[in-house]
Amino acid sequence: LLVVATGSGNLSGDSERIGLRGEARVDRGRVELRDETTPALGSDVVVKGSTTRVALPEPVLRPAVDFRVDLGRDFHVKGRGLDARVEGRLQLVSPGNAPLRAEGELRVARGTYDAFGRKLDIDPGKLYFSGPLDNPGLDIRAMRKNQQVEAGVEVTGTARDPRVRLVSNPEVPDVEKLAWLTLGRPVEAGNQSDAQTLQRYAAVLATAVGTGSFQSRIAQQAGLDEISFSPSMQAEAPGGVLTLGKRLSDRVYVMFEQNLSAAESVFKLNYQLSRRWSVRTESGTQTDAVDLFYTWSFD
Repeated sequence: LLVVATGSGNLSGDSERIGLRGEARVDRGRVELRDETTPALGSDVVVKGSTTRVALPEPVLRPAVDFRVDLGRDFHVKGRGLDARVEGRLQLVSPGNAPLRAEGELRVARGTYDAFGRKLDIDPGKLYFSGPLDNPGLDIRAMRKNQQVEAGVEVTGTARDPRVRLVSNPEVPDVEKLAWLTLGRPVEAGNQSDAQTLQRYAAVLATAVGTGSFQSRIAQQAGLDEISFSPSMQAEAPGGVLTLGKRLSDRVYVMFEQNLSAAESVFKLNYQLSRRWSVRTESGTQTDAVDLFYTWSFD
């Protein structure tokens, strides 16, 4: 994080109450977002010879704030696939005995987002603030442009409750939107490779945006009951496991799991013998097994 700003303000108050008022304009700002895949030590790991961090006590004084910030025309945010120049103004306000609130709007003047091996153009990209600083309203669209069907993802709602949907110009069904977004072309009829690729991307996209409704909609379009993706917890194997599921009857449910970072796959069949008893068979590249399960639920 590098921010160079100029402005004016004043700090006033007494031993029980402090007030901060003023304004600032950012002459130059650079924000580098750390890669989430970077490995880190667990909270229970202690490094011999290092200094243990101690949590700071709660501040006795909570200053009243009324401060205006203008990001100027040279504020860049980069990392995690995002490369954008951000503009806008925020009014930061707090009476001193409540969390900081913000009023204003930030927008992406120019920006791209890397996804599916392609730079998606962000337009529009807006954050609306009218309340808590960490829960702005969203109006973001990232599009794959300059093709017959321009497709992308639109995010609305708020930061705490985002709503994500596939969009395109011209309007086409969701499966076609996903094909144009990921493949850059329509799906070829009968092409099994295209179908598998779309299923994999649908799972990854649904997991990334954290929306079950989108994931279930894509599964339904593909003729399945489940599409899920479990990311790998190992830094040396950054892929994950893609799971496809289909219910064949009231008693039979089949699943196919594919490891995206290795040539490993597993086929599973669950058969419900009774209300509490079920049997599962597994057949894969690494193992074959039969398991018997007894389920007992209690409050």
